[in-house]
Amino acid sequence: MDDASVRLSVSPLKRRGIVESVKRDNVAAYRLPPALEVIFVVCEERIYHPKRAPSGDPRLLTSYSVVGSGRMLQHGLGRC
Repeated sequence: MDDASVRLSVSPLKRRGIVESVKRDNVAAYRLPPALEVIFVVCEERIYHPKRAPSGDPRLLTSYSVVGSGRMLQHGLGRC
C-alpha cells in the first residue's frame, strides 16, 4: 500500500483512539493503545477458548444456517 492510502485508512482510527502513532527506528508505525490491548486479549480468549455453560444454565444460544433450497422451512426452526 502506498503511504497516502495507509494514512487515509488509519486517520479515523487515530481520531477515535483505536490506534496511536509511534516511531520505530525513525519510521512511522501504529500500535494499539495499552488499554485496548487488554480488551483484545480478553476478547481473543472468549473467541478462541470458549467455556462451556454448566448443566442447567438458563441461557442457551443456538446458531444455524440454512442452504438456499431449505429456506422455505427456515421459519419452523425457530419453534424447535
